[in-house]
Amino acid sequence: MCCPHCQLSWEKLKKMKEEEEKFPTTGGQSFGTIYNLNENPRSIVIQRSTGNLTRILRYEVLKEVHDMVHEGKLYLNTKEIDDYRSDKFDRATWRWGIFIGGLLKKLGCAKLEEKQTGKASFNEEDSGAKHENEQDIEFGTKNEVTKNRAKIKKEIFAFAKKYLLSFESVDEALLNKYLDLWKDNKPDSIADLYAGILHSSSNKQGMPRSIGKIKELKPYLEDFYPDSVLKRYDGSWENLFDTIGNNYKPPGRMVKSNQRNYWVIFCKSAISSSLFLSKFSTLEEFNNFVSQFYLNEYTQVALPLLLSKEIYGLGFALACDFLKENGYPEFVKPDTHIKAIFKGLRLTKGDSDYDVFKDVVKFSNDIGELPYSVDKVFWLIGSGRFYKDDIIINSDRDTFIDLANEKFRGLYNAQRY
Repeated sequence: MCCPHCQLSWEKLKKMKEEEEKFPTTGGQSFGTIYNLNENPRSIVIQRSTGNLTRILRYEVLKEVHDMVHEGKLYLNTKEIDDYRSDKFDRATWRWGIFIGGLLKKLGCAKLEEKQTGKASFNEEDSGAKHENEQDIEFGTKNEVTKNRAKIKKEIFAFAKKYLLSFESVDEALLNKYLDLWKDNKPDSIADLYAGILHSSSNKQGMPRSIGKIKELKPYLEDFYPDSVLKRYDGSWENLFDTIGNNYKPPGRMVKSNQRNYWVIFCKSAISSSLFLSKFSTLEEFNNFVSQFYLNEYTQVALPLLLSKEIYGLGFALACDFLKENGYPEFVKPDTHIKAIFKGLRLTKGDSDYDVFKDVVKFSNDIGELPYSVDKVFWLIGSGRFYKDDIIINSDRDTFIDLANEKFRGLYNAQRY
């Protein structure tokens, strides 16, 4: 039976499924489609814009939320719906807020008296009403605009940390541990740097399975001293390849004639990185070299670009990985999670690793946080993996993006800043 006040009905949902009709999530930055409808008991499965499927939601629960909205006891707000406790189904709506809210909005669901008067169906916090600083953002002086944008970015970062802390297994101590991991990764010597470059250069696709543990190659790489590697192999990757092939049983195949073979790529990386690092006599000298790039996001992005040109097979993203994971917290790695979150929150207009790197570093500088910390918080939201403690949280990147967009709607625009 169709609701007399909006379009919600089982038949309407069937029609939406048949026509593959899309509906926006509550934050408006993503969309869903009805993937499946089960008859006994009646239930729904939604497909996200990413292609992933939600867990099952009973139609009876959807109808209950719908009734609460009409009665004015619930707003079409992600957090309110997520936190709603049903007498019969308890927390059946947990993590469903972005879809229930979006679907019911699409169907015209609202508090009855507000439908009659034409008022909005959600509360002031979520209606897109102006934040106390939004007027300044749009009409203030250039200096005021910069200050207010920085304040909003701080609020976004604080909201991201609060999201992680909302999970039972995450507390301040655990989160801070991961924000400070870079301190444990600081190299003690040029040899540590060389091993770090080799690890990062082989950290792609199926290469780690083919190369195996880098430390097992220590005897053939002169205890990871670059100068000694150059002397032993006379700067030839072929000589290194032959030595490893004749004395070591690698996990993956070694095919010298195939330039795409992971071992060919690894040996070329090993020789070119030893050549680059041989230009630095001490670790302090290398640290001084790196520090010259700390001026702003434009100089910072130049170093991984330089490394990607000097070291065979490293590439920009892996050069970022090397710097970030080897004690240089002023750098970030623009991986899938970071790019998706910054794009989803309209904190970048760029699609390339280069553009996203600059925007993450600028975001970090604006809020006075280390780029490593910003990178780690958003990466943890995307992955849900506290990998050093065998803790995996049920984090959802798309849910976070929608929650943040809903909270900060209208507070920042789509231009890069």
